[in-house]
Formats: sequence, C-alpha cells, structure tokens
Amino acid sequence: ERSLTGIRYPFWKAAIAISRDYPLYGCGGWGFRYLRKLYIPRETWKTSKGYANVHNDPLNFLVEYGWIGAGCMLGTVLLFAVPLGRSLRHPGRKPLLLFITLGLGCVGAHSIIDLPFRCPAILYYWLILLALAGEGGRQRIWSVHKGYDHDGKQGRRG
Repeated sequence: ERSLTGIRYPFWKAAIAISRDYPLYGCGGWGFRYLRKLYIPRETWKTSKGYANVHNDPLNFLVEYGWIGAGCMLGTVLLFAVPLGRSLRHPGRKPLLLFITLGLGCVGAHSIIDLPFRCPAILYYWLILLALAGEGGRQRIWSVHKGYDHDGKQGRRG
C-alpha cells in the first residue's frame, strides 16, 4: 500500500519508540541505523534497505541526542528565530528579510519529510541565509522620490 509517508511511517514509529527507551541522551549519533531493526516489523526490512535514518530531521535529532540535545538545539533555533520574527513585524519594509526567512522556512519544512540538514551544502546554504538575515534586519529601503526611508527618517543613500 502506498501512502504519503510511504516507507517512512514505520521508521517514524520506531523512532518514537527508541526515543522513549533513550529519553534523556538519545541513542547516540547514527544510533538509529543500528537500533531500527529491533523496532520495525520484520516484513519491513526488505523494503527498508538503505534507510539508515528516520527521514525526519527533528525526530532523527531527538532519537540520536535525546531531550537534552533536542532542548539545546531548540534553544539555539529560538536564539535566532525570535529576533528574526521581531524584525519581521512590518514585512513590507524589509522584503529581502522576508524572502530570506521564507527560504529558511522552506528548508525547515522540507526537514519534516527528509534529511536536508545532513547535507553540508544545505548547512552552508542556511549559514549564508542566516548571515543575510542578520544583514537584512538592518536593511533600509530608500525612497528616491521623497528622500526618506520607510521608517520615516531622512537620510543619505548608501
């Protein structure tokens, strides 16, 4: 039977079961690949060849690093996300920041069904977008016609 989650559903169930058995510190980096066969049905083994991960980044991280590791990662994400969210109160004033945030959000959404954060290219992409988001928070759009930026302050271009 084919479904939206396909073969991933038994892996997600196994990941939740493993995270219950190893709640605080997880089963260790790449530990899921070794424990998964203890938690998924035997008939799934043939169709799961090559599946060494949960194919859900947040769940995979929880399984491998536990609630302590997941809490640290969540704290790190919030450290960046809260100021970014505050600077997006008026998204029309900072379109660059809005689109950078949308790009970050798309990769985050993709991580629910795959493992983009295991790819160095994606990690570099996120690093660049986070750096641009920091610069975008200071961005001012110049109004050539009135000599004012969108915050209503008069100033020079550049």
